Amino acid sequence: MNFKPPPPPLKHNPFTAVPADERVCEAAAHEEYANTGPLLAQVYEERCTTHNVPVDANVRSILETNSEHQPQYKRTVISLDFSSNYLSFQPMQALLETISDCTALESLSFEGNYLKPEIMPSLIKAVKTLPALVSLNLANNSTLGFSAAKLLMQLVKNNSRLVFLELDGTGITPQAKETISGLLIENATRQSYWTPKLPFKSPVVERDLRVQSINSTPRDTSAATTPGTKKSWQKTPPKIPQSPIDSSLEERVADNVESNVALKELILSEELRLLGLEEQFNTKVQGWHVELKNRHENGHQAIDNFDVEYKEPAVYVGYSTPKLIRDCELELNASDLKDMQDLYHAHDPSIKQKLKEIKPLLEELLLMETTDARAKEIGECLSSICYLREHEDAIPAAVRCHSLIHSELLSVPYILRNVRATDTQIKRLIRSRDEQNSRTAAALGMMEEFTQYESYHEKSLHIQEQLLSLAEDRIRLLKDIKGAQGLATQAKEIRAKLITRLQEADSDAGATVGKIQAAADTLNRHRKHWDKTFAEKEAEYKMFCELSKERIQENEALQEDIFTDIKKKFIELEDLSKSRIKEVELYLKERDRIDAVRTEYTEMCKVWDAHMELINGTTHSVEVATNGCVDFVGFFEQVPDMVARAADECWAATQEECLKEQRLHMTYFSQYMKDLGDLIVVREKKAMEFERRIREMDYSINMADDTLDPNKGRYEDQKKDLMFKQAQIAQKLEALYLQVDKALTDFEETGTEEMVKAEGGFVHPNIQMHEAILARRNSMLAKARDIHKNEESFLEEAEDDLQQSSKVLQQAKEIQLHSLVPALATPRKEKKGAAFTPGAAATPRKNLIFS
Repeated sequence: MNFKPPPPPLKHNPFTAVPADERVCEAAAHEEYANTGPLLAQVYEERCTTHNVPVDANVRSILETNSEHQPQYKRTVISLDFSSNYLSFQPMQALLETISDCTALESLSFEGNYLKPEIMPSLIKAVKTLPALVSLNLANNSTLGFSAAKLLMQLVKNNSRLVFLELDGTGITPQAKETISGLLIENATRQSYWTPKLPFKSPVVERDLRVQSINSTPRDTSAATTPGTKKSWQKTPPKIPQSPIDSSLEERVADNVESNVALKELILSEELRLLGLEEQFNTKVQGWHVELKNRHENGHQAIDNFDVEYKEPAVYVGYSTPKLIRDCELELNASDLKDMQDLYHAHDPSIKQKLKEIKPLLEELLLMETTDARAKEIGECLSSICYLREHEDAIPAAVRCHSLIHSELLSVPYILRNVRATDTQIKRLIRSRDEQNSRTAAALGMMEEFTQYESYHEKSLHIQEQLLSLAEDRIRLLKDIKGAQGLATQAKEIRAKLITRLQEADSDAGATVGKIQAAADTLNRHRKHWDKTFAEKEAEYKMFCELSKERIQENEALQEDIFTDIKKKFIELEDLSKSRIKEVELYLKERDRIDAVRTEYTEMCKVWDAHMELINGTTHSVEVATNGCVDFVGFFEQVPDMVARAADECWAATQEECLKEQRLHMTYFSQYMKDLGDLIVVREKKAMEFERRIREMDYSINMADDTLDPNKGRYEDQKKDLMFKQAQIAQKLEALYLQVDKALTDFEETGTEEMVKAEGGFVHPNIQMHEAILARRNSMLAKARDIHKNEESFLEEAEDDLQQSSKVLQQAKEIQLHSLVPALATPRKEKKGAAFTPGAAATPRKNLIFS
């Protein structure tokens, strides 16, 4: 009778022994598939079928084998190069879905594929599923542009393992490339600090720098093997534990089988003797009845003795943990359970007590009384306690947070000492500025010494820049514009980075507990099914035994009835004897079968008990490790607030000194802006003068041909010289404008403006400087306007004369009277306004507007 397995259906009958060679082959195939995954070429063909696109032969060849002609699997492929394949949108979608979740892929290239911006979101999504990716080549895809640059910036920022990104010929601007390059260098630097080394080189950072993403698996630093083969640094699955059943059981079973065979032979011999007796009934009628009863009684006695003396077990099934996992279809196999035990140190009975020490040590790190030496001891103590990778990575960050809380940037004596150290330098710069301003004023009175004036003025500005920079440094020390913010930012970055890691570890532990609990539930459910099935088999066996014995007794009764007519019924009696022998044989076979079922059930119960004990111990260890993650999270939550409080206390102690320095800084800044404005006005005046002289040169050059002036070449040289000087003045003006912008930016950072506004009567030095500049510009514009009016008046009079002469000439032409035309030597009337002779050479500097 067959068993009815409960849902879900079992792959194997739990009471049927699986051949050893079949078990080994199945386990080996399962292990190989778990390590390598499916073939990439097969996955690609399936994706092409899903998207209804043809299979690209070149892409399939790349996915099928590597450079060493070895097959490429999804979980072991290391490098893929799809350069110059020119795939359209749908085929590219199928390819990206194929390479997604390739956990060992380190290098990926799509160079020269004419990628469009529309495919970039799918490409970024696929890259995010590649945890080991270090290098991505998108060169010579000229249509990517700005939208792709934004996506790539986000990818590099979120994927700290990516340290090489080739973007030549992509249409991305140099500014965007520079930003992405900075992010890549930051990734490489961060990875070299936070992570262990793996066996490959990064082209962005130094030659031997190696990068690995942080995850929740144990550290491994051994070397990698060739693509397509299993890496030697990957952790090999542990050996499956042997069955907990005593190995000496086989010897006992062999002895029992020998004894049981003897009992069976005894029963069969009695039955055969009974059959032989019935064959002799024709010649031995006398005494048959008595002898028949005796044989029946001997047969009954032999059956009773068989049930009493039968030794169990007489069958060795070899039920083991792999068969239990296979019969129950457990997702959590023995290898996974062993890995979890090793990861969470379930074999160490003292681990729970050790992990409870994490919280008090972290609380001690937050105390202000804790010294650096004690913090180092605490870090070493935590390192000896913690075994999870997330916990080990959090320990240096915890010690770093202690140093942030005790930083000198939050120490009032340290800040005031640094400020006082610059008093002498401030006084020296003020004296130098005043002396230089006196020299500048003296040089301004003598305009022929204009070059010397500019030199003095620039030196004065340079001294004032030093004075402003020193004043700003003093304010930064007192107000701690960037120091406390930097400490708080570092604390927040540590918190953001490690809390996410620790929460992920907590989530992984919860998932592990869930898997273990699911396995325990499955085992319990199947145990109940096996208990029920075995009880049914036992009941069936007992019912069979009763029916079999009843049939034997019925057989004996029929034999008794046959004796009334022995001759007629002899043949029937002989047939019944043969039927009896068959029934006895069936009885013996059924006894062997139920013994096999009982033995397998007993062995399964022992294996089940041992496996459940293993699962319960692992669950407890995982829960204890989870508490350590919670302790670290609580620690890092407190650090930013403590840094902020320390910064506030430091500011309260240095606020008065800072206000004093800001008032002095306001004085320095006002004088600096005034001097900058004066120099700007002088250089703008020179620029206008050069512009006017260039216009004069243009006029002289244009009139030279008409006036036959031989100096045209000299005029052109003079114009070039003037334009060169004009360009120099423009460059100097641009430099001054940049100085103004930088000074305003630095002034805003110091916070001096808010302080002065609060005191009232504040006019920004920038406004004062612009008022002075505009006033000087108005004056220069008024002078230029007067000269322009004189030139316009001269041109209007010349135009009137020309029109009058044209009218007279026309009249003379009409009446053919040349005497109406005035003589060329007739003296002209004196012109009003400025004297301007067309064609004349350029006047010397005495006629310039600003000389």
